[in-house]
Amino acid sequence: MDLKLLSGQRKTELRLCTMVGATCSMGALNFGIGAFYNYILAVWIVYKLTVSRCRLRISTKSGYFSFFASFLVSIMLSFAASFLVIDLPGRMQLLKLAFKYIMLFGFLSCAYNSYEMKQVRESFLKGMEIGSLIQMIWGYLQIIVYALFRIKLNTVIFSELLHVTVGGNTVRFDHFVGGPNDAVIRMTGLGWEPANFSLIMIVGFILWMKKKKYTIGIFFLFAILLSTSRSGYVAFAGVICYWFLMLFKGKMKMKSRLFAFCLVFMAVACFGILFAGDSLSNRISGILAGLKNITDISDADSSTGVHASYYLNLLNVLKEENILNVIFGCGYFSAGYRFSIFYGNPVSSGLGWNPETDVVTLIVGNGIFGAFIYYFYAVKAIIRNKNNKWAYMVTAVLFEGITYLTIRGSWSMLLVLFALV
Repeated sequence: MDLKLLSGQRKTELRLCTMVGATCSMGALNFGIGAFYNYILAVWIVYKLTVSRCRLRISTKSGYFSFFASFLVSIMLSFAASFLVIDLPGRMQLLKLAFKYIMLFGFLSCAYNSYEMKQVRESFLKGMEIGSLIQMIWGYLQIIVYALFRIKLNTVIFSELLHVTVGGNTVRFDHFVGGPNDAVIRMTGLGWEPANFSLIMIVGFILWMKKKKYTIGIFFLFAILLSTSRSGYVAFAGVICYWFLMLFKGKMKMKSRLFAFCLVFMAVACFGILFAGDSLSNRISGILAGLKNITDISDADSSTGVHASYYLNLLNVLKEENILNVIFGCGYFSAGYRFSIFYGNPVSSGLGWNPETDVVTLIVGNGIFGAFIYYFYAVKAIIRNKNNKWAYMVTAVLFEGITYLTIRGSWSMLLVLFALV
């Protein structure tokens, strides 16, 4: 796409879209009432509606609009069902969550036709290429600065200097594994979650490898490894498995490949939840620490048992719900309230701590209906794109969601939406 051939207003819109793509994964850029990319998004929407004088219209034939419409119905039904189980403060938080998604997806679905959406998604992807490269460079800087000077880069800049908080709460920006004496700092990039960093590294790996920039791709590959994120390993394993399935493109029918993909998804899910966990991360971290304390995991992040408990207790939580909440959920993208009650920790206000997994959150929060909609369109996006970069990126999001909550970050949802264009 050549911006020179476009009008000045359209150029500005697409540049704003590129900026959103570049910054949407950077959790550390969180100022005032929200993440930095939300401010860019707000400027983009206002500019489109005022300066460009956009007339909103609905293209019912587009695949992305049907996703948005189904998604909107799911939100409405889930919110209505939440009245049965969640108090008023919790429902107010649900409204805040809904506003962000409805505003973003509704804007894209109604402000651009199918041809324009292709331009928008190309600009967004260009931004993600730039953003993933910045994230990767920053991640290596984290390790180098700590190794040479014992300076926790993110803590110094974002916590101590800029006083970045999330929802008014202090954030732990740096994490370590490998033991207290020879600890290795985990790559988190411009953020604090190794899992989020590993996902954008996988996206960056896919994008730059598709551009045949193999040297840069290798740096992304090592960044995935150095994040020591179990969720990232699971997601990358899913991408590799999907790549192997595509090698049999001429030898297997699409239905057979889809069936094999589902089997692989379940197998990787079981492996990631029950076995791959922290032991793998700690072993890698021990190797990085110089093989000195390969069995010393005192400073490691031990969350394997917690993630497994979400799945093991899922049926027990559902048994305590009425049929309406089982079908339509207890509050979209929010299973924390019900799990807190189940664990005997009543929520005084808000929605409680949410299980860090898309699968459990969708089933409990959005209900069987909402979970079906999300996975139906995600798989549809993969089938639609087959062997191109969009299919691989959506695959990464799906597999990462086994042990990480990606759907709360709108950029992973945008990948699914754009893959349907």
